[in-house]
Amino acid sequence: MLNIINFAHGALYMVGAFMAWLGLTYLVWLLAGAAARPLCVGVLGVVIERTMLQWLYKLDHLYGLLLTFGLAWCWKACSPHIRRLRSALLDSR
Repeated sequence: MLNIINFAHGALYMVGAFMAWLGLTYLVWLLAGAAARPLCVGVLGVVIERTMLQWLYKLDHLYGLLLTFGLAWCWKACSPHIRRLRSALLDSR
């Protein structure tokens, strides 16, 4: 559809899963969290598309693959920091 090979779709899925865990753990009203999670991940997808991916549509498919692979790799590199944040949140309860 967009001529982009998206290698970061799993990373975006995991961002949504982490937000689901945060919402189920810390939000009192479950329905508000259930409505907010897909909106937040959708906004993140739109930001990625508008700031980075739109410039690659007319180029070779490998550029999109490299960009989305780099995004997934950056999220993987940030996961230890997210684990520390999760630990800090759990300890504060």
